[in-house]
Amino acid sequence: MRTLFTLIYLICFYSAFAAELDELTKLGEAGDPTAQSQLGYYYLNGIKTEKNIEAAKRWLQRAAEQGDIDAAYDLGVLFETERNYLLAARYYKSAEIDPFAKLRLAHLYSQGLGAARDINAAAELITAAAESGEAEALYQAGLLYLDGEAVPKDNNRALELFLEAAYRLYPPAFTQVGRFYEEGIVTARDNLTAEIYYQKAFEAGDIDGTYLLAELLERRQDFEKAVIYYTKAADSGDVRSAAKLGRLFENGIGVERDYTRAAAFYAKSVGTDGGFSENRLGAFYRNGLGVQIDPEAAREWFVKSIKQGYIPSNKALGHMYILGNFGEVNQVRGCAYLYRGGDEADAAYCDSQLSPRAQKAAKTIELLR
Repeated sequence: MRTLFTLIYLICFYSAFAAELDELTKLGEAGDPTAQSQLGYYYLNGIKTEKNIEAAKRWLQRAAEQGDIDAAYDLGVLFETERNYLLAARYYKSAEIDPFAKLRLAHLYSQGLGAARDINAAAELITAAAESGEAEALYQAGLLYLDGEAVPKDNNRALELFLEAAYRLYPPAFTQVGRFYEEGIVTARDNLTAEIYYQKAFEAGDIDGTYLLAELLERRQDFEKAVIYYTKAADSGDVRSAAKLGRLFENGIGVERDYTRAAAFYAKSVGTDGGFSENRLGAFYRNGLGVQIDPEAAREWFVKSIKQGYIPSNKALGHMYILGNFGEVNQVRGCAYLYRGGDEADAAYCDSQLSPRAQKAAKTIELLR
């Protein structure tokens, strides 16, 4: 019986959708811009019908041509997503009365997308949008005064705007206010107040605030709590937090030492911390920490680390060649890395082991291609 009632309910439910779409379509065909805009929105987002971008464009364009601001804004977002920045800018200008259209147009100007880069025009749009009191606009205006590129730098004004945006519950604003208190920017340094704002940022889902909260706790040596927040940020894709967790699990700080988990976290942060994570993965594969010993994998990670400018990986890889970890001892290639490692003791060792000719070869050989 319940299944029958459910089926009847669904039939009535979808019939109502179909009736609404039919009515909107009739009105839209008759030239009603509100109906056209609503149809475009439905097709754009797959609401009450299947998603259909081309149908969405047709209806939104018809509405925008009649001055419908919402339709023009939606078209701007749609064309920006498609990287058709010229059309995106055109429609954002049509909807410029809307503060969010101002912000999107400012973004295009600041990046030189769809128009020549113009940071002054972008700043004017952002400050104008902030007059609406919209939280995101207030926050963007705060960043303008904090950066001081297109307007005079004014940290006091920046803090005022961030506080206004935070009052309107804009998540990144909590993070910025926390930074002001933690770093003592136009306020006295106050880690307790900073923590309160970072906690609000975390509760609102801001990853930067979550990361900064974890960092603050780590500096306070409250490692167990730091691990909790680093983990939450890493689970949301924050690679900085993954690198931090790699170090903590590798060294058993705030958690039990766990090389397998450390390796997994380092793997998430490769390419983001100047070669440090690659260095640690190289060491793990060299020594069999949390992974099987694999000299070739270790070499690959050390080379990737060196290419990012992490000097200590030269020393690690050089010793692997000298110790014969790749099947045979190779003093010249090993010393080539050691000379680049900048350690005086390593350089002295190589000077004592290699002939002058071999030293020259080691110092001039091209290692990375």
